[in-house]
Amino acid sequence: MKIVKLLFQTGLLFIFYYIGEWLQQTLNFMIPGSVVGMLLLFALLVIGIIPPTWVNVGSNFLLGILPLLFVPVCVGIMKYGNLFSLKGAIIIAVIFISTLMTLAITGAISEVAARKQEGRIHE
Repeated sequence: MKIVKLLFQTGLLFIFYYIGEWLQQTLNFMIPGSVVGMLLLFALLVIGIIPPTWVNVGSNFLLGILPLLFVPVCVGIMKYGNLFSLKGAIIIAVIFISTLMTLAITGAISEVAARKQEGRIHE
């Protein structure tokens, strides 16, 4: 019975992926279809139309095999090792700087949002 539940829930997650892809292509969104599908699923979970128990087992299974999905990336890095040996320091510096910028911008936006929320609470 657990395998049926797993297949159903994983299938439901893939349905939302394909709905997101279809919406992205049909409405010509600038965001990827997978993100559109994820946002649609998130909205339906928050509203309560879809209970979280409908996707728990399937999402936990997909999270469990997530490291396997990174294997092609690692193989690609090994295939193009000469690129990283020549410009590896530059690539690492760009990744480090962009990560710091992302952290700083996210922190600043969070601070602004927290101050606005705090102001609403005191009113």
